[in-house]
Amino acid sequence: MGGEVAGGLGGAGLGRHLRRARTAVLEVRTIDGISGKAGNLRGKKIDGGNIFEGTRQQEYPTPPLKHSYASSMFEDAVRKLGYHPYPTPAANLSETYKNPDGITRAACAYCGTASVTDA
Repeated sequence: MGGEVAGGLGGAGLGRHLRRARTAVLEVRTIDGISGKAGNLRGKKIDGGNIFEGTRQQEYPTPPLKHSYASSMFEDAVRKLGYHPYPTPAANLSETYKNPDGITRAACAYCGTASVTDA
């Protein structure tokens, strides 16, 4: 049992599973066209994104959704307090997106029927 943890995953095995999980998340973001803004791209902190997130290798497939007037006011206020607001990544598309499989998805129409926190 040396080096093993619950479920039989130890050292190299656990690392292999974590790499697969990261790859799966990246594939979903790329196929679905998740909207968002990276805040830590290859170790470079980028204002406007979540600067506290782990390092990411590439930007989100589509930019963040539009800000509402209320969210813009909130962003201005918290910046004045020294905080780092950022748009929440969303499965709603900010622009028309063609994924690697050749499937084109339409952009969000901001009609109010989806549960979007920032639109």
